Amino acid sequence: MRYHVQIQRGFRVARAFNLTEEELRARIVRPWSAGLPVALGDRDWDPAEAQISILAGPELDGPQLAMGQGWQSAERSGREVTAQLLRAAQSAVAVLAQTEAAAQATAAALEHLGLQAVPWDRGRTPAQAALIALDPRAGEGDARWWLEVGLALGLLGERALVAVLGGGPAPAPLEGAEAIALDADDPHALAERLRLAGCAV
Repeated sequence: MRYHVQIQRGFRVARAFNLTEEELRARIVRPWSAGLPVALGDRDWDPAEAQISILAGPELDGPQLAMGQGWQSAERSGREVTAQLLRAAQSAVAVLAQTEAAAQATAAALEHLGLQAVPWDRGRTPAQAALIALDPRAGEGDARWWLEVGLALGLLGERALVAVLGGGPAPAPLEGAEAIALDADDPHALAERLRLAGCAV
C-alpha cells in the first residue's frame, strides 16, 4: 500500500506519490492536522488556505507517472482516504505513562473523551498530541523514560501535555511545567487542554 497526495490552492498544485504510511504521517498528515504549513513541491502550503487529497493504492511505476499522468493513475487505482486519515490524527493521543496505574488512568480518561490512546514512538506515532502521565508514587524513575519525555516536549512543544495521577505539581525534572490533574472520572481540564492542542474532543 502506498499513498499519493495532492495539495491545491487555486491553479497551483503540488503532488507526491508512493509515500509510505510513516512518510505520509510525518511529512503531511501530522502537520496538516495541527494547522502547520506543509512543505510539498517548491513551496509551503497553509492548511487554512489550501485543499488536500490523499489516495491509498498500489505503488505507481515510471510509465504510470510519466507525462503528468501520475494523479490520474492514482485516481484510477486508489481510493480516497483524506477524511479518514485526518480524523484519525486528530483523535489519537500518544501516551508516555510512568507507571501501569498512570497508563490505565490515561486510557480511561481518553476513552471517556472519545479519543484513542496510542503508544509513544519518538514522534512517529500518528498522534495530534502527547500526554505525559506522571505517577507521584514512582519518584524520578527510569532515566530512559525521562529521555523520551524530553523528546516529546522537544518535538511537540505545547502539544505535549503533562498530567499527574491524582493531581498535584509536576515532579522535580518537570518543575514549573503546567500539570493537569489526571482523573478518569473528571477529565474536563484534560479535555480543554487537548482541544487547545488540536484534538477532536
